[in-house]
Amino acid sequence: MGAPPSGNLDPRLVRALEMLRDGDARITGLAAAVGLSPQRLRGLARQQVGMPLPRWRVWMRLGRAAEAMRAGQSPAAAAVTAGFADQAHLTRQMREMMGLTPAVVLAALRGQSRPAT
Repeated sequence: MGAPPSGNLDPRLVRALEMLRDGDARITGLAAAVGLSPQRLRGLARQQVGMPLPRWRVWMRLGRAAEAMRAGQSPAAAAVTAGFADQAHLTRQMREMMGLTPAVVLAALRGQSRPAT
């Protein structure tokens, strides 16, 4: 069974995702804020988004880092902007989730075929 179209997401999940995107809240706090148990919130995320909430948070951070690099920030600055501990943390997460390094992503954002050396 696949995830429902985005218009069919449970409004409590949408609110929790927005709160998670804008901050670094714990699941228990998010669940309480939207009136769900932590287990139910986790279940909704897996069912409707297709991934656990911590993984979704990393995807959002990776997106923020890519946007920061597109805006001209270095990978190190983009890592901090996106909420990663440092450039190495960004690199590990990006490689794990996308199979790419920030240098490759930056080159793609700039329309280059490979990273500049």
